[in-house]
Amino acid sequence: VADHLWCRSEVDKQHLIEMGIDEEKITVYKGAINTNAIEFVLRDKPRYKILFLGHMYYPPNEECLRVIVDKILKMLIQLDKRYSITIVGNTPSSTIQKYKNVKGLVFKGGMDNLSDLLAEYDMGIAPINQGSGTRLKILDYMASGLQVVTTNLGVEGLDSNISRYLNIEDDMDKYALAIHKIMENLASYKEASRNAREFVELKYDWKNNLEPFLGVYKKLLNNK
Repeated sequence: VADHLWCRSEVDKQHLIEMGIDEEKITVYKGAINTNAIEFVLRDKPRYKILFLGHMYYPPNEECLRVIVDKILKMLIQLDKRYSITIVGNTPSSTIQKYKNVKGLVFKGGMDNLSDLLAEYDMGIAPINQGSGTRLKILDYMASGLQVVTTNLGVEGLDSNISRYLNIEDDMDKYALAIHKIMENLASYKEASRNAREFVELKYDWKNNLEPFLGVYKKLLNNK
């Protein structure tokens, strides 16, 4: 019954078409964030605090959590006992109970003030191996000045030049080492963090991404 549908990837668009939705009623948009709402903070002293944004009622995020526990966190703690990984997002109590004894794993639930939250951490990760859409968490991380480690799937749908401003690792057995190498040289990444923030402001701030929406709305209004 909707006049138009928005989705954040060609994969999602295809799923909608397979459900019987007219292709002319679907528009793919890349997503955006409000960079003014996220304070940019330079990290120059490692605290060994890693962040994953994502609610655990979404199966791909549940899979990320399994990988974080089984592959990434254990290896990180072997490299340095100060490491911790915090999961921020709504999480079932059963999931928290399941992982309650995992050393270095912290659950924070949903948070309202994203800017203050991001400033508490040194690095954002997104070990994504399934799912679709635009991973806006990547843009949030970069806007805050966090160093980022993700997979190729984690940047799918984002501007191809984004790979210049973050670190891509698809081998989960090497993920922890990639994080550790960055953490041990955090002070040298100030310029990279500034460039990443500028990239997000230019490419993904809402003020620069309204035209596609306005175009569709104008078309719909003209057809009324």
